[in-house]
Amino acid sequence: MQANRRKKESENTGRYLSQLFFKYIPYWPVFLVLTAICLGYSWYKIQHETPLYNATIKILVKDQASSTKVMEELSANTPKNDVENQIEVIKSLPLMATVVKNLGLYAPVYEDGKFIPHTAYQSSPIIVNVQNPDSVTQFEKIPFTYSEKDKQIELDNAKVGLNQWVKSKYGTIKFVPNPNYKGDRFLDKDFYFSLYRPINIAGSYSGNMVVGNPKPNSSIIYITLVDEDPKRAENVLNELMDVYSRASVDEKNKVAANTITFVENRLNVVSKGLDSIERKREQFRSSKNTYNSPERGNFYLQNISSSEKEIENINLQLSVLKQLENFVLSPQTSGGIPSTYGINDQVLGQLVERLYNANTQYEKARATIGENNPMLASLTVEISKLKPSILEHIQSHRNSLITSRSNLQGQASSNSGMLASIPQNEERLLDINREQSIKNDIYTFLLKKKEEASLSYASTVPDGRVLTSAAADWDPISPNAKRTYIISILVAFAISIGLISAKEMFSRNVLYRNEIESLTSLPVIGEIAYTNNPNNFLTDTTEKSFLSDQFRKLRTSLTFLGVNSKRKRILVTSTIPGEGKSFIAANLGLSLATAGKKVILLEFDLAQPVLSTKLNLNSEEGLVNYLLGEKEPEEIIKRTDAHENLFIIGSGPLPPNPSEMVLNSKVPELLNYLDGLFDTIIIDTAPVGPMTDAYILSNYCDATLYVVRHGYTPKMLVERIDEESKINPMKNAAIVFNAVKTRGFIKSPYGYGYDYGYKYLPNSKTESKRKRLTHKNNIG
Repeated sequence: MQANRRKKESENTGRYLSQLFFKYIPYWPVFLVLTAICLGYSWYKIQHETPLYNATIKILVKDQASSTKVMEELSANTPKNDVENQIEVIKSLPLMATVVKNLGLYAPVYEDGKFIPHTAYQSSPIIVNVQNPDSVTQFEKIPFTYSEKDKQIELDNAKVGLNQWVKSKYGTIKFVPNPNYKGDRFLDKDFYFSLYRPINIAGSYSGNMVVGNPKPNSSIIYITLVDEDPKRAENVLNELMDVYSRASVDEKNKVAANTITFVENRLNVVSKGLDSIERKREQFRSSKNTYNSPERGNFYLQNISSSEKEIENINLQLSVLKQLENFVLSPQTSGGIPSTYGINDQVLGQLVERLYNANTQYEKARATIGENNPMLASLTVEISKLKPSILEHIQSHRNSLITSRSNLQGQASSNSGMLASIPQNEERLLDINREQSIKNDIYTFLLKKKEEASLSYASTVPDGRVLTSAAADWDPISPNAKRTYIISILVAFAISIGLISAKEMFSRNVLYRNEIESLTSLPVIGEIAYTNNPNNFLTDTTEKSFLSDQFRKLRTSLTFLGVNSKRKRILVTSTIPGEGKSFIAANLGLSLATAGKKVILLEFDLAQPVLSTKLNLNSEEGLVNYLLGEKEPEEIIKRTDAHENLFIIGSGPLPPNPSEMVLNSKVPELLNYLDGLFDTIIIDTAPVGPMTDAYILSNYCDATLYVVRHGYTPKMLVERIDEESKINPMKNAAIVFNAVKTRGFIKSPYGYGYDYGYKYLPNSKTESKRKRLTHKNNIG
């Protein structure tokens, strides 16, 4: 069952696609014209759009927990590195501004193109440098020419040599050979350069750069830059990594240098104190002759020495906190990060480093941008928030240290009281030895840390390592010609389908067979193609034509209405004049006559009779004469020239009251008389819209053919058929969809209907091609 279901779904899909094809293929010129217009617009847009290229570089952020252990022991201002912090550093504007100045990107060179100017980063033989980029004044399109023979540049009608600083209205500038120059021909190109402030260009490059970490648990950072020139994009990313590495190394060296300076200062102080204690000890021992001390005294001495050593360490930390406090309170904080030696507060160290970085960025930015710049305001707010937080941490840590020092001092006082029983000379010697031991331990500790700091200073490495150098895609990411052309074709098709659908959707008249089926419950038993040859009212039934074949199908469909040898009366009507009811009646009669039936046509459209005229017959005598009692039935029956089995009774002279004529009692007598002579009786009557003749005559008939004309009959009138049938029902009614035109620009039987795609292939082997129908109106 599943296989059958899939097969059925496949068939439905194929049928749906086939219907779509036949629905829109007749309008192929619309698709072709709109596609050409959209492709032309896309080509124009591509030619006037600057191509953009994508370059990517990949770096690894190093784990600082293993590589900077010495620095972490020396100072708390070297926090553990993380990917998010490094991403912000790489995206920082000052870092990109340095790149812009190093590469001279503040003075881009361009060349005029066929449609738009292009960057001459690789095609220009020279580049422009400015002596003081931070003070540059912005200029647009400064033209120049370069003589390869003389190696000179002509700028503002003046000759300028290479590698020479020249004072001009643009500032002090210098033309240097372009290291990225490919050696292409450039003599016939028009070059010009522009000058911009480096900070503005840096902002533009930062906006075109994406820095991210695709994997949250990874330490790898991907940096992508979009630029007009792929080589320039590579150079910018490579230079950015060099500047980033140098900045991180310089920052670490500053921290290490400050730590070494602090340790050296403390070593000098401790060394002087140690020398003084040693001289004092020797003098006391020689004068008092005390070279031994009791074990009990040594015990207390060790305890007191340990306590006082810790007190000295606390005092050292309090001194460091005082220096940090002075650093925070000082308005000038750009002289370097103060050492936080001995302070075991990572948060405090990170806050101090952030304050130092913020002040450094503020000083650098203030030198290049105005005081009211949003960037300076942002940095000022950040500094004002950091200082109170740092002072709060300092005060909290100071209170903790003071409490610890008080406890240690109490322990030392207790141990000192125990020494009261020791002789005064021994106690004095113990005090001197204790002081000497404390100073000696501090000196040894500081000396060790100095060597470690020196080693760290010599082995400083950047925070990140480049895994792959910058590589650019040499195919532009924008504009994407292939994608643009595909989208333009899709847009052209969408517009074409929209226009065609809108044109047909908003039509007030009937265009589709399914519209008829949705508006009325009457079945559609036939479709007749549109013809426009006014000279051929009747179809040629002697050959296999498309139109005659449709009337054969309609003839066959009469059995659906129960028409047979006993039920032989067929009424043909429509809603309004001009829908082709007379054409349908005449050609249906001819088709039945060709099949061997003896057929008679009754021209009961007494208001506007056209049937006799179209058949080239004289209608001076007809139904009106019979109904007035002037003629007998056999006197008004005439044979047509179309076929020996096709007869007609014309309307006769036009009566003043055609509707009253239909109510004449002789009408059923005439029909009964004709039943005995003919196999089929076809009555062509007036439209039901303006007259009621059809409703009256329908009572005498066995079937009713209601003609609806394609593109002519209003939908509103078709919708009223069912409402009218409830009041004035027509016997055994069905609809004939007449004059169905070919859609669009295809003038062939392909897709003549608006819902079904038909095509006619003749059976005759001698017929070389399909007949095309070119007739005008199917108006009866």
